[in-house]
Amino acid sequence: MSSIGTGYDLSVTTFSPDGRVFQVEYATKAVDNSGTVVGIKCKDGIVLGVEKLVTSKMMLEGSNRRIHSVHRHSGLAVAGLAADGRQIVSRAKSEAASYEKVYGEPISVKELADRVASYVHLCTLYWWLRPFGCGVILGGYDRDGPQLYMIEPSGVSYKYFGAALGKGRQAAKTEIEKLKLSELTCKEGIVEVAKIQCRIYGVHDEAKDKAFELELSWICKESNFQHQKVPNDLLEQAKAAAQAALEEMDAD
Repeated sequence: MSSIGTGYDLSVTTFSPDGRVFQVEYATKAVDNSGTVVGIKCKDGIVLGVEKLVTSKMMLEGSNRRIHSVHRHSGLAVAGLAADGRQIVSRAKSEAASYEKVYGEPISVKELADRVASYVHLCTLYWWLRPFGCGVILGGYDRDGPQLYMIEPSGVSYKYFGAALGKGRQAAKTEIEKLKLSELTCKEGIVEVAKIQCRIYGVHDEAKDKAFELELSWICKESNFQHQKVPNDLLEQAKAAAQAALEEMDAD
């Protein structure tokens, strides 16, 4: 009984006999069914990338964004339910503004990640709430340099050199592990993230007939150490370089 959740998945506050909280695991499944989100920590900053499937030809390009600015020096990429992600973004913005108002300085990335993780975890403690059906990758630049964190639906937060969420996370992790991130600049990182996302998109069976939109943002010297969308000219160059690399691999 405990292995399939029968009787133990009716409330987020109920543990199964083997110590599992099934509603949190179900929320994680929602993240796993989402488009792939990738974040990497380069030697000079952070690059975030999101694979967003365009479900309708009538949808306006750039709508339903999955990468958001939380503070001047930090941004957040969402995998899973976009509406749930907006609530986390709103809370993160509130925490960042509150910290700066009280202490008179920008919030550190670690402190922001801890506060957001605590908020996500809060929704696993009370029976009238449900866990957020999304995971987030939080990147920022502070006095300690570039920082990258991933926050899961359970409220667990870890610091990473490179992280991935969503349907293609395993393939993305494998590709990230091949990169020499300590030697990579953000300009080079943009191309690598574009390659990863395009490669993952190509293996989605049910997605081959759908349009694919790539969202990229960065925090580095080029962006004045502020979280910004990658300029369109660089984005197009990254896409072209990624496509050329994929075609070269297919030819081999």
